[in-house]
Amino acid sequence: MARASAMLLACALQLLQGAEVIDLAGRTVQVPEQVRRVSCIHSTPSHLLWRLAPAKQISIDTQFRDRLHTLPAAEAQRLLDLPLTGIYRGGIHREQMLALRPDLIISLSKDPALDQEQLDFATPVLAISKDSLGDYVASIRLLGRLLGNPGDGELLASYWEERMAAVAAIAGRIPDGRRPRVYYAQRVSTSTVGSQTIMASIIRQAGGRSFLDSMPGTVLQKESESVTVSLEDVLAWDPEVIIAASTAARDDILADPRWSSTAAVRSRRVHAVLRLAMLDRVQCLLGLLWTANILHPAHASFDMVAEGRRFYRMMSLNDGIAAEQMLEAQ
Repeated sequence: MARASAMLLACALQLLQGAEVIDLAGRTVQVPEQVRRVSCIHSTPSHLLWRLAPAKQISIDTQFRDRLHTLPAAEAQRLLDLPLTGIYRGGIHREQMLALRPDLIISLSKDPALDQEQLDFATPVLAISKDSLGDYVASIRLLGRLLGNPGDGELLASYWEERMAAVAAIAGRIPDGRRPRVYYAQRVSTSTVGSQTIMASIIRQAGGRSFLDSMPGTVLQKESESVTVSLEDVLAWDPEVIIAASTAARDDILADPRWSSTAAVRSRRVHAVLRLAMLDRVQCLLGLLWTANILHPAHASFDMVAEGRRFYRMMSLNDGIAAEQMLEAQ
């Protein structure tokens, strides 16, 4: 959180100059004084760009194309009519990006080729971050200022901070010894997330301890959202709560006798994330509220239907999310 706040302050100071911006990867990026045409090469900046400055969005990436279900139908259709690009992990073509002529390209801090892309596309490439909720807040405020909509940027960032503070007030009352051991299972149950990922940070913020938090590992492993681990190590750690990335992963764990000795299975505390409140993507703020509910049910009782409707009204401009949609497991 402190890292994100420091970067945000630096960004704000640089924006006063109207030319150089320090992005969420810590890079100094020369940004045009007037940004009118923007392309994104990951779904997270694509969604934030759409929310803050839809008229400036000149393309849609393949990942965001598959995640339009929470947007109003007319907006989803409009976006589908835009040119389609790849994401930074693959499918981006230099000739297409040059032909699009964006004033600015937005990627993620995890993108290992930010500087090379800036050279290849002859366009400033700015990195935002989704590594923590604090980074999301900093990214929203930065994009609001850069894209000419600081009012909505501040409105949304303040909303995120308000809900984060509500969870912090609960988690702050939980002694270290009562913070449950939490294992986050990807779709393959022996694949989990590194300690420096959005999922692990949410578990910590909600008052839990994530499996790899205290384990040694390389920087790449700590930042990875898919780390293969030994089942024997997980069983020896004896997770008290298991969060599964899908109902299939949850059901596999419950059906596998090797997991039956864990405290999580014995107490039936194996949960599949909600489809519209995952611990990843822009909806991760809702994932924080849901995680607080399942980790500390005696202290946290967030109404996920009401919270979800508020979130999607603000972040997706959509009032049509039904209660059953909000409670559907992934």
